[in-house]
Amino acid sequence: MGEISRRFGNDLRSVRPDDGKGGIVDFFLAIIYTYLKVLFKRRCGTMMYPFMTLNDDTEITHSEMKPDGQVKVYIETPDDNGGFFNATCYLPSYRWENVSGYSAEKMDYFNRLLHNNAHLILEFSQEGGILNASNF
Repeated sequence: MGEISRRFGNDLRSVRPDDGKGGIVDFFLAIIYTYLKVLFKRRCGTMMYPFMTLNDDTEITHSEMKPDGQVKVYIETPDDNGGFFNATCYLPSYRWENVSGYSAEKMDYFNRLLHNNAHLILEFSQEGGILNASNF
């Protein structure tokens, strides 16, 4: 455990295999989660958390809140050619960037969806995503 603690720091201090709150499985899940989080941050620079999956397999993810209060929301939909349509929105300013493949009608839908759910995304971005905020 010493090597893991040195590598990942304080993230594991709250989870112990003998704490009676989930046991060894939760302990190892915490180790795996922390490892993946560190690995992802090293490679991509930003941790993205799942928020919503729509019926057409559109995935909506968000970043953690940056010190300036900005949250990156990334939307991605598989296309018929093995690729993806994608768009990036920054909250709370609702500034859109890198829109690729979506129609104006679909972008209006996403804009309404984000306006209706921004309060949740902004809250979850400060709590490590929806799964962490809901204690899963």
